[in-house]
Amino acid sequence: MFDWLIIGGGIHGVHFAISLLKRNKVPLEKLCIVDPHDSLVLNWTRSIQRTGMAYLRSPVVHNLDVSHSSLWLYAQKNFPGKHPFIPPYDRPSVRLFQSHAKQLIEEHNLAKIHKKAFALRISQRKHSFLLETTKGTLKAKKIVLALGSCENLLVPEGLHANRHVYHSHFQYQEHTKQKLCVIGSGLTAAQISLKLAQNNDVVLFTNKKLEQKDFDSDSCWLGPKCLDDFAKERDFNQRRQMIQKARNRGSLTKEIYNELLANDKIEIISQADYTLHQNQDIIVAGKHRFSHNDVIVCTGFNKTVPGGSLLKNLIHDYNPTCADCGFPIPTVQLQWMKDLYVMGPLAELQLGPAARNISGARMAAKAILDSV
Repeated sequence: MFDWLIIGGGIHGVHFAISLLKRNKVPLEKLCIVDPHDSLVLNWTRSIQRTGMAYLRSPVVHNLDVSHSSLWLYAQKNFPGKHPFIPPYDRPSVRLFQSHAKQLIEEHNLAKIHKKAFALRISQRKHSFLLETTKGTLKAKKIVLALGSCENLLVPEGLHANRHVYHSHFQYQEHTKQKLCVIGSGLTAAQISLKLAQNNDVVLFTNKKLEQKDFDSDSCWLGPKCLDDFAKERDFNQRRQMIQKARNRGSLTKEIYNELLANDKIEIISQADYTLHQNQDIIVAGKHRFSHNDVIVCTGFNKTVPGGSLLKNLIHDYNPTCADCGFPIPTVQLQWMKDLYVMGPLAELQLGPAARNISGARMAAKAILDSV
């Protein structure tokens, strides 16, 4: 029997595993990470590579290790003179962050505890849990749900889901030397447009005027300035509204905003309407016509609860407390059921709008491990 079973092998799951090993001195053999991908953090890595992102939006102190200075020290040793950070707040390059993550996973031998399987159903026993997976049943004293939103894609009506940049079967040709269409208003849409514009003309359709913001929520949400008022609000429907208001959805960092406006191979059409001609499989927007294969959708994720049937079964079987929006209402220690904890989007009604980010992974790990 494992001491801890972590469902999800992305940024949150890996940071939590490292925290258990280093902070709480849990033996490696007492941990298990359940994730269907071939390697840990693979889905995040693929998503970053598709967009062409060069630098993260989060600062250097937000990394997968326990120490805030770990990524900075790693850069000094392994990336000397290569300028792997940009302002503000020393945002690291994707290459540096991925190298550091790979080193941490190897250093802590996390591949050894990675169970490559889909989590199907959780059953609670008197002092343990059983997790049914596609590769058998696992038993553990405690469970952490570290699930992302990757299965909840927001696809505009009439467009094919596999044209969404985060769809598992998404593909596009970078070197077609033809006009391509990108739909979206945020950082992903802008970065995809810039990447494609190296070899193609691009039309970027946005549903609003482009906005410039350093982060996807104000940095006050990482500390007491905003979180104190959030914690005082006992109505979780109001907390949901506070989260939605705080998020800078569809915003761009300064350097991407300026680069996008300066690129003469990208035509930006704000508040655009498009029409789908299904018989011809053609999208028409203004004077432009595109086949579906020439369209890249970068519209992010739905606001629905992640976890699919795993969460639906858990809620059906044990009725843990949920808000009207369907998201968990855990304790301040992020315990949703006895010995079952949540991270990422599932923890945002306690952690606020930063819950989904790397900073949110660090906040969640601290909240959980301070209590056990």
